Amino acid sequence: MPRTVLACMRLRARFLPSNLSTYSVAGGLGDELMIWGVLQSFAARRPSARVTFHSRFAEVLKQVPSTIQVIPYDAGNLPKGSTGLGYVGKTQQSINEQMASRLGLVPDKYPIPLPSFPTGTPGGQYPTAGRIIVIQPVASAWTPNKQWPLAYWTKLVESLPPDVTVVELGQSSFFTTPPRHPHFVSIAGSTSVSAYLAAISHATVFVGPPSSGMHVAHAYGVPSVIVVGGYEAPVYPYPLAIQLHTNMPCSPCWLCSACPYDRACLRKINPEVVLDAVLTQLETVSSKASSHA
Repeated sequence: MPRTVLACMRLRARFLPSNLSTYSVAGGLGDELMIWGVLQSFAARRPSARVTFHSRFAEVLKQVPSTIQVIPYDAGNLPKGSTGLGYVGKTQQSINEQMASRLGLVPDKYPIPLPSFPTGTPGGQYPTAGRIIVIQPVASAWTPNKQWPLAYWTKLVESLPPDVTVVELGQSSFFTTPPRHPHFVSIAGSTSVSAYLAAISHATVFVGPPSSGMHVAHAYGVPSVIVVGGYEAPVYPYPLAIQLHTNMPCSPCWLCSACPYDRACLRKINPEVVLDAVLTQLETVSSKASSHA
């Protein structure tokens, strides 16, 4: 970003409003979690401000101790002057940064505090001991251009170490035939929002496209591997995420219609590359555990 733009944003941040009422334009879980993180930075910069978030996931966010007032979203009862936060395409900024800049912020970190959940079997029966790799193959229906091919996902799961448990999340299973892995379990389509959060919070590694699971993994400090492709830039401010990207002449495209190049940016990220990234994250987790033993 040009230095002049950053300077203007920092200048604007000196005059943050004393009251802020906001909501998500898109309304997806990932969008709201990014806003939740931006509002944490806003409240930290302006502790005397009254900050209200009209959220579609208020029941979850209300469980987090915060100075931010969380109110269930009702489009017909938004206060006058409420700020809708969304994003624009064709930019190298992360969506987090785009939303923060709307409020005059240039945060260094984007914390996303979420409730903690006891170890259990959220949404289905699978082992909660040992190494757990949680996958979310499908992103939102907003665009088809985040979708890594089915054959690639299948090969990745079947190549993962046989001693790990692989748990699939999502609105429905992406696999027409379950991958041949001895400990593959799909609880896609059977989880509440809380169970979805809980499953990721207890993962050893998370793998998926840029979607809600990526933000949840960041929130809980879970190392992740994100198959970005070329739909957007690999610039999310998440230090524990390996973001796999293909630099194409057309990227970032932010294209919601069918890709004229058959998603070449995603097809160029082969399963071996993703597997190497997952193994790297597993090794990092193992090394940290050993150093604290």
